[in-house]
Amino acid sequence: MRILVLPGDGVGPEVTREALRVLCWFIEHRGLEAAIVERDFGLLNWQRHGTMMPDETWARIEEADAILFGAVGTLDQKAIPSEERRKGGLLRIRKSLDLFANIRPVPCWRPAPTRRAWSRGWTCASCGS
Repeated sequence: MRILVLPGDGVGPEVTREALRVLCWFIEHRGLEAAIVERDFGLLNWQRHGTMMPDETWARIEEADAILFGAVGTLDQKAIPSEERRKGGLLRIRKSLDLFANIRPVPCWRPAPTRRAWSRGWTCASCGS
């Protein structure tokens, strides 16, 4: 499995670093077969290269089996022209890969959602009560 890591901006690098620790544990201790490639994305790329997403990063996105994406967006991004933000932003990734939502762990409150919610394909995961 080819996993592309895009730490992004704001808290993204910090959060992604911790997620990578977990992923690497599974690779080392449970035999998960994965090759991890990390690329800068967002403001850091803009500051270094004058673009939020170089062609090399886009090529890696297209060939990856999975993407571990940190976060995007900081107040400092206001300095980046809006055209560049559209060209290299998260919405481009979502649209091109036919993605529509982030998957995030959320707590479930009792009572659980109605049967109608389940028919919509909603998933609710809980780490405890």
